[in-house]
Amino acid sequence: MKPHLVCVGGEDHALRVPFFLELRARGFQITAVSTCDGASFRRHGISHKGYEFDRFSSGSGKAGAIRALRGLIAELRPDIVQSFDTKPNLLAPLAARGRVPVVRTINGLGWTFSSLALRALMLRPLFIGLQRLASLWTAATVFQNRDDQKFFHRYRLLGHGTNCLIPGSGIDIGAFAAAQHLGPPAARLRQEFGLESAEVIMFVGRLTRQKGILTLLKAVPKVLARRPNARFVLIGPWQSEGRSPSPNRKFGSLVPTLWFWASAATYRPFWV
Repeated sequence: MKPHLVCVGGEDHALRVPFFLELRARGFQITAVSTCDGASFRRHGISHKGYEFDRFSSGSGKAGAIRALRGLIAELRPDIVQSFDTKPNLLAPLAARGRVPVVRTINGLGWTFSSLALRALMLRPLFIGLQRLASLWTAATVFQNRDDQKFFHRYRLLGHGTNCLIPGSGIDIGAFAAAQHLGPPAARLRQEFGLESAEVIMFVGRLTRQKGILTLLKAVPKVLARRPNARFVLIGPWQSEGRSPSPNRKFGSLVPTLWFWASAATYRPFWV
């Protein structure tokens, strides 16, 4: 009988498909649980279950998500649960409550600690308290940087579980070769977006204030003053970022900068 691993995450959980495929190749039965639609998992023959939570809510919505996860754990009867991202790392242990071993994967401390907004500062003690509570039902915690590991040690957020440090989530370099082989030629993309002879400066990431997008936009006129043929292309999601997105309208008079939001299947170009 293959050990059954249930992996709990959020809306970007499909990015971990290569990780799940590797685990499956090593003999695990994998079920992904996430807030995304599950199409990417089904394409690779990975079982998927959905649940819902609001990334930006600190209210009672958590109780419903915990109940949903508790029901899924009872239904799936996993041998182990692994969680990813800030809220799932809290929800999964609270849902399991010792019925099954839970491994938290700390990818970062999230908006609560990256922002200096009053709301974020007020939420920090709550975050610490919930992590300490979740640690009571956590078998192991995996960190991806030493600062987070030190933080959890300093505030005694590890309970009696073990912990280890890994060098990051990893990158599926094979995907780059596949995209280059299967994707449209660069010349066609340049023509489609009016960039034929432009010097292209590209940003790839979440379009949020915390990623420095506003600073980048303010720098654009200075770059264009010296390199008028330059064009800035920003690729990444902004619709799902709650209070964090960089508002494009604020910078409408600044620069003729091309933004486009890229998903797996579509490009939606628009000018700031």
